[in-house]
Amino acid sequence: MQSIIRVDHSKENPFLLVCRKTVRDMKLDLQAKGLLVFLLDKPDNWRIRPEAMAKELNVGVATVYRILDRLITSGYVHREVIRRNKNGTYQCGALYTVFEDKNERQEWADRQKFSEKDVRLNGVTVPF
Repeated sequence: MQSIIRVDHSKENPFLLVCRKTVRDMKLDLQAKGLLVFLLDKPDNWRIRPEAMAKELNVGVATVYRILDRLITSGYVHREVIRRNKNGTYQCGALYTVFEDKNERQEWADRQKFSEKDVRLNGVTVPF
């Protein structure tokens, strides 16, 4: 007996669209393209945590950081180092922004310049 078994697509779109220009960027190696697609598949409010990504992807944390660094230098990821908690104490951490098209990064950076806020903490200006 022959039959066609289909996947139920009614719950959410199971497809991820990625710009061809991004996939064809020869400056990115296969690992970087794979991690970029992995990140683009995540929801908009998803926070990049390299340690958690390493566990999920079954690779070392150093590997995730190395690939993230390649995506940063290629223009597909922006890393902003955060050095303070809500209560004003310092911590070390980073916020990442992922771009499907590296040309969007410059436009985003230009918009961020106008919306940045600085807070003075113990006489030092700290990005908020």
